[in-house]
Amino acid sequence: MLAARLVDGARLWRLALATVAALLLLAAAAGLGLGAPMAPAMAWALALLGAGCAALAACIGPDRVLAAPRRPVPARAAPARTWRQRLAAQAGHAPFWLAGALAVESFRLAHVVATGDARPSGMLGLLLACLVALPAATLRTWMPRTSGTLWALSALAYAGLAAKSGLPAWTVAALLCLGAALHAVLRRPPARGTP
Repeated sequence: MLAARLVDGARLWRLALATVAALLLLAAAAGLGLGAPMAPAMAWALALLGAGCAALAACIGPDRVLAAPRRPVPARAAPARTWRQRLAAQAGHAPFWLAGALAVESFRLAHVVATGDARPSGMLGLLLACLVALPAATLRTWMPRTSGTLWALSALAYAGLAAKSGLPAWTVAALLCLGAALHAVLRRPPARGTP
């Protein structure tokens, strides 16, 4: 019975936002109670975020959430896909895998492997992976030229890291980013109506 009431979209969103607001206020109170160094500033920030969540929860009504379809949509049999179509569908995830691999390798170089002058290059590589490569992967579908530009920028930055630190991992990263840039710019857009 309770689960059936929570399935309603508006109630579920209101409950989630109210819970987030309460947890944010609890975290603010805990920081103040423990006497953390930045507790007052953090408490204000968390309280403002909690108030925003509570305000959103109060504004959500039944007309603000998409209603469930009234009649079930008949299932259509999916056409058989060739191995090339399946491979092409999986290749759509490759930029995200590349951004994740760059982040993991950068973290490994910054905290595990590199010492001395090469260690800051790992930190810069991690920033590049999160702030340039990941947005490039995200924008690939909607803005391929912007994505290609971001991938080229990250390739140039990783090449600079390779020249500065002398680590071969950055050379490989620069080449992979250059390949992603070329793929983003040169790929054909999918035909309309195809997923």
